[in-house]
Amino acid sequence: MKRYALSAIGRDRPGIVAAVTKVLYEHDCNIEDSSMTILEEEFAVILIMTMPEEGDEEALLTAMKEVEGEFALIVNLKELPPQVPGEKAENANYMITLHGADRAGIVYKTTALLAEMGVNITDL
Repeated sequence: MKRYALSAIGRDRPGIVAAVTKVLYEHDCNIEDSSMTILEEEFAVILIMTMPEEGDEEALLTAMKEVEGEFALIVNLKELPPQVPGEKAENANYMITLHGADRAGIVYKTTALLAEMGVNITDL
């Protein structure tokens, strides 16, 4: 199986998820993981998906272009390396909460410090 990360972003409206997943279904793709969110009026989705080796990536992209046009989305498809069975990152998970007055640079300075420490941020 070929693995991909598919992302789509655009103004939120009903039917986006149905349109994107219909194209995936029609191209024999399987959704392995997903994350979706709305920030203000913008909708974003990231899907990790697989496609059979004989699947046609160009046909998938062509069909996604139609969804892009219909819903005014920006869609991106990125091929991922094959997943090694049983291989998972063995990192500890922590939650950091920061309280203080809002000011320019607070997110940058905090995340830069965490990056120096080798901390991988998964949600912000």
